[in-house]
Amino acid sequence: MRRAGLIISRVTLHDLGHTAASLMVSSGANVKLVQRQLGHASAAMTLDTYASLFDADLGQLRWRMEAAFSEFL
Repeated sequence: MRRAGLIISRVTLHDLGHTAASLMVSSGANVKLVQRQLGHASAAMTLDTYASLFDADLGQLRWRMEAAFSEFL
């Protein structure tokens, strides 16, 4: 692979943890559960690290809230 000019990077346990957390968040896991699984001291630490992943769900949340409110109006 090196002769072909491909760059090989090492995958660390930290990288795997970050990947696992990303998958948990994208699958809709509760932030408190992700926090506990990663061993973070607080949910704020988890949110500070992975906030951009949760941002992707904001559109879906807005749609759910609009649907819920439309039932009452």
